[in-house]
Amino acid sequence: MSKPNLHLLLALSTALLAPLGGCSGGSDSESDSDAETSSETDEMSLVDVPAIEGDVEAADFCALADEITCAGALGCCEDPEFAGVDACVEQSRCAEGLGLALASDALKNGELIYDAAAAGEFLRQQASSVASCTPQERGLDRPTFLRGSRGVGEDCTPVGDDITNMFTCADGLQCDISIDPDTQARVGTCGPEDLSLPPGAAGTECASSEDCGSGVCTDGACAAELEDESPFCVAPVSNEPPSNATPTHLYIDLNGTNSGSSGDVTLTYSKSNTFYRCKITDTLSDGQEKVCAVSSTGNATGSSAQFFDVEMSSNDGIRVDTVCACSAANTSTNKCTSAIECAGTFNEWGTDQPGWCSGGSFNFGLWSFACKRFWLDGDGNGNCTHVEIDMDSNNNITCES
Repeated sequence: MSKPNLHLLLALSTALLAPLGGCSGGSDSESDSDAETSSETDEMSLVDVPAIEGDVEAADFCALADEITCAGALGCCEDPEFAGVDACVEQSRCAEGLGLALASDALKNGELIYDAAAAGEFLRQQASSVASCTPQERGLDRPTFLRGSRGVGEDCTPVGDDITNMFTCADGLQCDISIDPDTQARVGTCGPEDLSLPPGAAGTECASSEDCGSGVCTDGACAAELEDESPFCVAPVSNEPPSNATPTHLYIDLNGTNSGSSGDVTLTYSKSNTFYRCKITDTLSDGQEKVCAVSSTGNATGSSAQFFDVEMSSNDGIRVDTVCACSAANTSTNKCTSAIECAGTFNEWGTDQPGWCSGGSFNFGLWSFACKRFWLDGDGNGNCTHVEIDMDSNNNITCES
């Protein structure tokens, strides 16, 4: 069964924290000045957020971070994915993600070091971004308040859904996740921290539009993606179990400028140790939907988990919005008329946004990035031509090649 999205937010409280009024001392002019500044700040704020004052202890971090993020999810999205506060609360996973690290033995024995002052500053910057509905700067993408002691080459492999080990690398290092070719298990290794922008990101050099994740190259630099909605509006992963129907077709929906493929695209859906596969041999283009009839099936090795595989044979770039397994489809309109299961929001294992992650949301999963779409591209946009989407693990997506 697909689980809810990784760490999506505790609810916006009905009694948001606010600065205490009536400060004693100071002249009337100083009070007037303070009041004027406060008024100006309020006028600039689009969303009410809690006031974070001073240090934030590890035990309090998730509740405050989720409260702020939920304020953005509900207040910064024109058409929120949540019906209200209760629905937002229901999707909260911080306690099961970052929260495990903040309550771990690694923190208690000093292998992980938590900086309460830095955590407070991080949340203040996060609150400021949400208040103005402005996505965080790249520098806020990482938990600078939580550092480890493991050196280059040391293990940082997550244990199941527990990502504590991924934070155990020392300053200047990051946990790089790869796939063991024999077991297909995720393996984490501490390596040098890469703070450079991913290839194709806004501001990086380009020779043509194909070099850019946005598909737009202007004056030798990649332009930012023109999103059709706020980055706060990423949909949570569905918690509905798939039906027991047998897939007859698989479906793919593309989205993006300069997104298209002249090579084969192979779709695979696996569940209950059985895979269903089809191949699209037609040329795919921007915004195109396509269904293909399942042409082969067999035993899937490994676990009985549900997952999608999407693989492209050419170096062309396609930006994938959604994939589905269908028990019925209209091949004339290329629509999935009865979906068994779909994936349309994708999470990424790791602590940095990869180049193939398109439309990454506002700190969506507290260091497990949510991508609205992903690129398959052999010579740009992350250089990934084969991805696996783990439906049993919050749609975590891994580049296989």
